[in-house]
Amino acid sequence: MLAGESANEVHMGSVGSVGSAKRLFRPLESRARLVRVFFGCYVAISAVVILAGVVASMIGVDLNSESARPAEDTPLGGAVLLLSGIALLLYVALLIICMIVFLMWLYRARSNLPALGAADVRWSPGWSIACWFIPIMSLFRPYQVVKETWQASDPASLPGWRPEPPPGIFGWWWGLFLVYGFGSNATNSTPTSGTPDFGKTALIDLAVLIIGIGSALCAMWIVRDITARQTQRYQVGAFT
Repeated sequence: MLAGESANEVHMGSVGSVGSAKRLFRPLESRARLVRVFFGCYVAISAVVILAGVVASMIGVDLNSESARPAEDTPLGGAVLLLSGIALLLYVALLIICMIVFLMWLYRARSNLPALGAADVRWSPGWSIACWFIPIMSLFRPYQVVKETWQASDPASLPGWRPEPPPGIFGWWWGLFLVYGFGSNATNSTPTSGTPDFGKTALIDLAVLIIGIGSALCAMWIVRDITARQTQRYQVGAFT
């Protein structure tokens, strides 16, 4: 449990058919804040990696090649290589952290649903996390889980909830995320040592980074929206 959250835990007495037993509702704001901070850092460091790649292409430095190029012996070339190396390390670290904080937020959001009067959702909090790591299923189930979480958090649907279509940004988020994942795997499996198509590989890498930024921005919007909906739904239910 995050620091300070225990003091904010509140109980919801009656929402729809859940009424009799008091269930624990734990606010999402602190975990949503972590998502915003680390996803924002991820977007920023991705922009730095893109900038380093563009400058490297302009001065003739191949960031993917193991063989040295003449441009790498210049002060500018060396600085670009150093900046790129540091940025890539931070990029990988932030990618892992972003995954962790997003799943922490999603687990809490799913755990809140019974307290918000949505006890009949399809997937448990644990299964909502596990599905991200199961081959094939990870291509569609996480999207369904996040969509259902958004639907069941609607403050206007008390009592119960309804499976209304989510905003279009959900489709953009998941589509960009899948393209980013496939693109990252494709570029990582492409042999680059000594290859003459450096420009093509660099452009693909940059495109994948831009797609990742787009997916991260969409995810930040979705996290903010679901967090706000759960807070509003709790407030509506507490006074009905």
